[in-house]
Amino acid sequence: MTWNPQFDGWSATVKPDDTDKEYTRTHEWTFRRTTREWELSIPVSTYEYCSNRHRVHRYGTYISDPLQRSMLEPLCDRFERFSDQQNLSDRSLVSAIVRFIQSFPYTLDSEDTGHRAYPKYPAEMFIHGQGDCEDGTILLGSILDILGFDVAVIMFPAAQHMLLGVSLEQDAGSYIEYDGVRYYTIETTDLGWDVGELPPKYRQTRAKIQLPDEEPVVVHEWEAVPAADGVVDITSQVANLGPAEVESLTVQIEFKTRDQTIVARNRLNPRHESLPSNGSTHYESRLSLTTDRELRGQMTIGIDGTVHDRSESEWH
Repeated sequence: MTWNPQFDGWSATVKPDDTDKEYTRTHEWTFRRTTREWELSIPVSTYEYCSNRHRVHRYGTYISDPLQRSMLEPLCDRFERFSDQQNLSDRSLVSAIVRFIQSFPYTLDSEDTGHRAYPKYPAEMFIHGQGDCEDGTILLGSILDILGFDVAVIMFPAAQHMLLGVSLEQDAGSYIEYDGVRYYTIETTDLGWDVGELPPKYRQTRAKIQLPDEEPVVVHEWEAVPAADGVVDITSQVANLGPAEVESLTVQIEFKTRDQTIVARNRLNPRHESLPSNGSTHYESRLSLTTDRELRGQMTIGIDGTVHDRSESEWH
């Protein structure tokens, strides 16, 4: 392959871009018989970052991702002021936030996104204006986590349902205990359910727990630059922004043709590499590309043998 002198290579990234543009949405919700309209601001960069991330089934990842905090903190500040004005207890504050979440219309992923399962980040929930049990649980958990509550994702695999659990100092009804902590159940998909109320059909169903503070959140960027005819130099930066260490990280790049034929593939990091919370690492590699057809580069980040995230370049 002979490179065009103007060709500067492939690149991709999964992290927010630098832009001040915002979407705005108005959300109507009711608490204690009073209806309010709150305006929500969603940075375009945050929404695009969230919508570009690979969907995983470690749902605590969506809550622990710190790159959405700047979007949610103004809303959390507003809830704190609301709590002070209304003289709410912790449990009542949680109930108010639950009413805020429950006022989003319930919609199946297949109807909203075209995917059978598509967990939404909070930015996506705001933009779509609707969601299912996963989405409501993630949004509620994200808000409560920033407000300092200890939360857990409670899954009922046999029932294909999900709730949030929140730890409270006072007794608050039904709970799931995990590692000695009582997580009081919260149903987000329908109006009327309150903290510590569990729909009867889930009371005898086995639950699984995921904790946001046990989840890593890995972001990355990469580029492949022509070094000689048919040869590219690859550089990549990978960072773990989440609260938990990555114990087995894989970083792999491959190049495909439009008919999905893989013409080159390389793993960039050592096997069983770990990456601590708030840690970052840099990789360099050289790869031969032996085709004159258009190619797209794809980088895949794996954790414990499953895909955590991936990014794709443009076709060149």
